[in-house]
Amino acid sequence: MCCEDITHHYGQIALFLLFSLLMACRGSLERDVVARVGSEKLTARELAEIAGKPLDSLAAKEQWELTQEWVEQTLVELEGKRLGLDKDPQIKSHLRDVTAALYRSRMLADLKTPAPTDSVVEAYYRKHRDEFIRTDDAYLVELYWAEQQLDLAKFCRQVQASDSIILDLWPDIASEGRWLVEHGELDKDIISELENLPLGEFTVPRNAEDGYRVFRLLDAYHAGERMKLATVRDEITQRLLIEQSKQRQEELMNQLKQKYQISVTVEDSVGK
Repeated sequence: MCCEDITHHYGQIALFLLFSLLMACRGSLERDVVARVGSEKLTARELAEIAGKPLDSLAAKEQWELTQEWVEQTLVELEGKRLGLDKDPQIKSHLRDVTAALYRSRMLADLKTPAPTDSVVEAYYRKHRDEFIRTDDAYLVELYWAEQQLDLAKFCRQVQASDSIILDLWPDIASEGRWLVEHGELDKDIISELENLPLGEFTVPRNAEDGYRVFRLLDAYHAGERMKLATVRDEITQRLLIEQSKQRQEELMNQLKQKYQISVTVEDSVGK
């Protein structure tokens, strides 16, 4: 066999191997596809990215529901493009707003700031003391729910006897958090009971959504009284977090303005 024949022979083998490899890869990719809508495909890797976790950690029902969501979204997207909605000026403007908001949110998340410390919260309280004077009566309460009235009654008796709450010991009791209640926010009979209830005690159980609910009175404030720091700590923390968020947004905008060249030809009409 001459050199040309040998070269031709090995060339054919190489082409055959390359074709076999491509077909194997194509077969692997096809097996990886979990859904199709028209020309669009959803692969197992993409489904895992949507879920934010490996597919083997998802139950079959969860995988099915996520896939159906993708199918419905893709159907709408394809029909929208067919109708030319992807070129609609209003939709494009709205999508730009949404995209910028998502980008901003992610960039702000990277500008991490520590949560307000106790000393910062206390300093804020001292500086803004007059803002926490009640203009009307209010009651700081905790809410608890149970499906069975008997379970709730036993829970209340145990708490009053020990003056401690360990919800892990009461699987049938659900805590619904704290609430600073004003007169107009509850029925008159509940307000009347709170007015005469000693601190730390519970109201009588009342019918609630598919069960029963009680209120535990933690503190009471009359009009003209200043609320305690413990009562408004969460509110102050929220105020400080909002202030931090505004500062981070200003910092981000200042950084971006320094990073990119800006040229605006529209005149500023403010002050004219």
